[in-house]
Amino acid sequence: MANGRIALVLGGGGARAAYQVGALRAVGEFLGHSTRNPFQILCGTSAGAVNTATLTGYAYNFRAAVEAIDEVWRNIHVGQVYRADPIGIGRTGAAWLGAFLLGWAVKCRPRSLFDNQPLRRLLEQKLRCRNSERSLAKSTLYTVSITASRYATGDGVRFFPAHPKVQAWRRRQRIGCRAQLSVDHVMASSAIPFIFPAVHLNREYFGDGSMRQLAPIFPAIPLGAEKILVIGVGRMSEVRQRQSFRRYPTLAQIAGHARALPWAV
Repeated sequence: MANGRIALVLGGGGARAAYQVGALRAVGEFLGHSTRNPFQILCGTSAGAVNTATLTGYAYNFRAAVEAIDEVWRNIHVGQVYRADPIGIGRTGAAWLGAFLLGWAVKCRPRSLFDNQPLRRLLEQKLRCRNSERSLAKSTLYTVSITASRYATGDGVRFFPAHPKVQAWRRRQRIGCRAQLSVDHVMASSAIPFIFPAVHLNREYFGDGSMRQLAPIFPAIPLGAEKILVIGVGRMSEVRQRQSFRRYPTLAQIAGHARALPWAV
């Protein structure tokens, strides 16, 4: 692992992204007593963006970074992700009910099913986004990227602060945009459609980066990666039972397929 610029790609998957902590611990055990960060390029999407941002803040000490991620996932509860108290749920329910009953008259449009401001507060407490520029300046990291989906065009946008040699790019529905990362970028990347509100960045609105990322290794390639480690959270080995699909698909099923449209690559 000593030769070549190595990239770490952490994808989405909601709470299943906690699996990435175990994989990162295994990497730490492989490194032995060394605290050096073996990854010069970090790429995160959705829940993986939270882990990526944490790794970035502790780029000088890989073991400390893994411990910080582990602490978040071990102690997190639903109230730290969205408002689950009676007042919060009641307010959201009233907004949706008002939209169904009176939306045509008052143009009332609720933005999401849940209020995820608790998640923002948690990230503001735990993340050290400002350290990314410092790590880049000290050459601890070569670059970091967080992917979000642009609602206006459907493009997958990779926001990154990077080494001067890394150039922004534009390809079919894939854009690399140089930016100073913040909690807003992490919130945008993890803003699940319908569930959490879109985030306003650069005069536009963005949502969950997983909607437009079918090729997990792609973000690392334009950023100069020579070797790539992808920690996915899918269930490839799971034996799926045959199910009947004679009934009309639910909104959840339709939304799930919308995230995997062929033209979205």
